[in-house]
Amino acid sequence: MNYRVWLLFCVLCVLPAAANFGSVALSNNYTSCRLVPVRLGIFTVSATGTDVLLKWTTEYEENVNKIVIEKSNGTGSFEPVGEVMALNNASSYSFSTRIDEPSFFRLRIVDIDGRSAYSKILSIRPGINPGDFSLLANPVTDGTARITTFASSETNGEFILHDITGRLMKKFTAHLSKGTNFIKLSVNELIPGTYTLQYHDSKMEMHAIKLIKLN
Repeated sequence: MNYRVWLLFCVLCVLPAAANFGSVALSNNYTSCRLVPVRLGIFTVSATGTDVLLKWTTEYEENVNKIVIEKSNGTGSFEPVGEVMALNNASSYSFSTRIDEPSFFRLRIVDIDGRSAYSKILSIRPGINPGDFSLLANPVTDGTARITTFASSETNGEFILHDITGRLMKKFTAHLSKGTNFIKLSVNELIPGTYTLQYHDSKMEMHAIKLIKLN
């Protein structure tokens, strides 16, 4: 005797009030349910810098048309960012995209009759790579540039500031602890304008960002 497995998926449509970015987050709220002939297995999302990789498996699928990847920035609404065609057997899938802010992802599984079911919701934020650095406030308005950078191990980093002509304005070395570091740089003596702030890590790789001083 042949048995068909019909899995009841619940539509997750309300985002968690407090998302745990960087890890899987699942809302317990839902509003409606539909029957779609698929059983979802593992569903994960990971980030390397701003590159995001979604992976999922199906343990069973039949008469499924496509799987739509949907994304939200936390406003409550989801928008499609891509789709893959269903293989209609137990399969593994992956999808790559990019983000520049904390984001939510879910899968919308569409069968050949147009009915949809939704996966659980996963949250992710852009990953931090060793050597990445940024300014917490840019433009700088109070005379102090606040730098944040990430180090994979205890090290020293060299910071160099040039004006738009390439003239050296400041140069200093900071001791960095493993993890995220916060560094203050006084720019009180500089005239308002645009500058280039460079960071050389322990491997002598150079990273650069624009620094704007308003007053």
